[in-house]
Amino acid sequence: MDSVTELEGGRALVVDGSWAGEPVRLIIVYAPSDVGERRELFQRLRPQLVTSRTIMMGGDLNWILESGGRCGTRAGEGWMDDAAKLLAEMVGEASLTDVIGSMGPDARNFTWTFPDGSVRSRIDFVFTSKSVRIRQHSMVTVHFSDHRAIRFKGGTNRKIPERSRHLEAE
Repeated sequence: MDSVTELEGGRALVVDGSWAGEPVRLIIVYAPSDVGERRELFQRLRPQLVTSRTIMMGGDLNWILESGGRCGTRAGEGWMDDAAKLLAEMVGEASLTDVIGSMGPDARNFTWTFPDGSVRSRIDFVFTSKSVRIRQHSMVTVHFSDHRAIRFKGGTNRKIPERSRHLEAE
């Protein structure tokens, strides 16, 4: 581990290190539900995406990023707020890939469900640099949260020993 930076009072953690000899930046996010606070957090994160390191960014972004990202009450209503537009722009600028979205346009994997099941949303995401090749992904129910974990396996395009280049993350 080379460095650890905390942003916005624990809302984001940026960890620089290495994975199989490749420099990586892990960004863990717990975004506020308030649109203004969420936009401010994303603005503070934006410079962290300008790096030569391989990026893996994920967490609870607390808003949907696609029109089909919510079903139930108020499905699709005002789905792309200012903070979501900013994040989508940032992800595009950094050439990041949505781990779940990269598995096909029809993938609708909801990560959060209202206790009575009336509303489901995909508000948790993992984005990676395009150099990370996603081989497998799944959504995992966890007993301690109303969110499902995103689990994925992947590797890099670099020529490094087979046993060292694979990543498993939750």
